[in-house]
Amino acid sequence: DADVLHLNLMGPRSVWYARRARKAGVPVVAHTHVTAEDFGDSFRFTNALARPLRPYLRRAYGLADRLICPSEYNRSVIEGYTDAPTTVVSNGVDRGKLDGFESLEAEYRDRYDLGGTVVFLVGNVFERKGLTTFCRVAESTPYDFPWFGPYDTGPHASKAVRQWTTNPPENVTFTG
Repeated sequence: DADVLHLNLMGPRSVWYARRARKAGVPVVAHTHVTAEDFGDSFRFTNALARPLRPYLRRAYGLADRLICPSEYNRSVIEGYTDAPTTVVSNGVDRGKLDGFESLEAEYRDRYDLGGTVVFLVGNVFERKGLTTFCRVAESTPYDFPWFGPYDTGPHASKAVRQWTTNPPENVTFTG
């Protein structure tokens, strides 16, 4: 018994719950973090899984009464999957919400030995999020490039993630 079913990731169990909710007349809201177009270069074997993922996601996202997209780009991709209504809610950083935390700058600069101009990224370390570009740009500049976010170097990690996180350019820091 629920007023609404809210699903973050449309795996098989979520699809099962979505079907049950629809049969019971419960509205389904789902996030669209995963698309076949952007699935590759995440973990090992994701490139091979990307193609069959598209028809699965079409069916899964089609079960929703409302889809929450993390960007306009994602919304444009999702429009090719289903005609379910979409709303964009960015998962980016709202700089205004960082007001009042200026004191943390010195702490993080000291913790990661960062000086001067700093170019940084926040999020999980994946090739599809621009890992190689990030490192190549860092190699061509004198600036510090920290990447704040977790990464995996185990068997699930892509070759690029293992390569760059174990042997980064001198001015790149992966905080983990």
